This record gives sequence, C-alpha cells and structure tokens, in this order.
Amino acid sequence: MASAPVSFGVDEVVADDAWMPAPDDVLAWMADIGYEGTEMGPPGYLGPASRLREQLVELGLELVGAFLLLHLKDTLTHVRDDVAGRGGALDEAVRLGVFCRCGDGDSGIDAIIRALLETGYHGWVVVEQDQFLGHDDTPETLVAGQAADRRSLRARGL
Repeated sequence: MASAPVSFGVDEVVADDAWMPAPDDVLAWMADIGYEGTEMGPPGYLGPASRLREQLVELGLELVGAFLLLHLKDTLTHVRDDVAGRGGALDEAVRLGVFCRCGDGDSGIDAIIRALLETGYHGWVVVEQDQFLGHDDTPETLVAGQAADRRSLRARGL
C-alpha cells in the first residue's frame, strides 16, 4: 500500500492552497501511518533524487510509479454529479469534498477491494485523496485523516 503527496494536500496549484506541508513531513507521516510506498507528487516536490533515495531507505518507503499502478479513491458521487451537471471543473469538486475518506463514499470501493483480494492482486495500491488545504487544516488533521484511511483499508483486507 502506498500513499501520494496529493492525499496530504500537495498539488501543483499552490496559489489556491492556504499552505502546503514540507516533503520531509509528508514522507515521515506516510511511514508513521504504515504505508510502504509513495508517489513523486508534483515535479520537484520531493527534492533531488540522491537525497530522496536516502530518505526513502531511512523511512522504509519505496518509490511507486505514478501512472503504472492501481489508484484507489472513494468519492461522493452526488458532489461529482452536481459539479459536472453545472459544467464545473475538478478543482471545484475537490474544494467541495468529492474525494472523501475511504469507505465513506458511494463509489463502490468495497467491490473493488473484494475483486482485488479474490483475484490475488499483489501490486501496489496507491491511495489518493486530492484535497486543497484550508486555514483550518493542520498537520495533525492531515495525519489523523490519512491514518483513518489506512486503518479502514487494513480492516477491508488491504
């Protein structure tokens, strides 16, 4: 199981974010939560390759290719449908919370997880929850939310 910096509010659209966590913090949080891997995030976010390699080894994380692997997101389909119905864009849907905690949405992740387990899938599963950080978000709330996701997925067999 891997996570992605976007799950901690790291994205390419920094102008709209209230703040963004430091790469060292995000990687440490991922390891503490129990993830075994990470994606790169936005270009350059995790720093130079030589330093990143050392840091990943130190934290026991592996680097996961961004678009070669299975991505898991749970969504609130009514938010998606409402925004799409008005011709809105993804950033509006993200601001409205379209990507929710794993298991809290209605996009059918339980069926996906069941299929993964039944077929014996052994590749990476990357949890992605795109989110923009607001002034009320803190490192503690980010970590708590991602830790809840990891516990939820572990309870589902991942």
